[in-house]
Amino acid sequence: MKKTTPSKKRKGSIVKLGILALSIFGIYNYRKFVAAQTVVNNLEVEISSINGINFQLPSVSFNVVFKLINPTSINFGATLSSKIYLKKVSIFSTENEFIGEANTNVSSIDLPAQSSMLLPSVNLDVRLDQLLQNTLQDLINNQPDNIVQNLKFQIDISVFGKTLTMNV
Repeated sequence: MKKTTPSKKRKGSIVKLGILALSIFGIYNYRKFVAAQTVVNNLEVEISSINGINFQLPSVSFNVVFKLINPTSINFGATLSSKIYLKKVSIFSTENEFIGEANTNVSSIDLPAQSSMLLPSVNLDVRLDQLLQNTLQDLINNQPDNIVQNLKFQIDISVFGKTLTMNV
């Protein structure tokens, strides 16, 4: 009969502990991923403010501050496994004609349960002729305040390497 040495028993125990640890880690990450998907699927975005409108022919620039809202009971933080990135903001007319966009570098967004946060201001620069072509009716009706308010915004948010496009 072959006798098992203590070192072989120890190696077997270490392998079993390693498999157990990897299984627990995998289950934890899967549960975190499912929770993050719930937050992302329920995430709400609003325009908090538009300011700094600057006409510099042939373009106009302005700053937009977006508000992210987490209506769920799940904390969604800027940890290694759940970073949210704001990648891009696009502007469209009410007729869905593309007007302009801005690439952003906003990352490590922390969004606790039942809370909201304001993202850093995004500076958008669009050609004035494109903006006027799509908002001429507001100017004709002497409603210049409606020009920016009637624009449609889309934001691209990246979570877990997946980019989601949200209409604002």
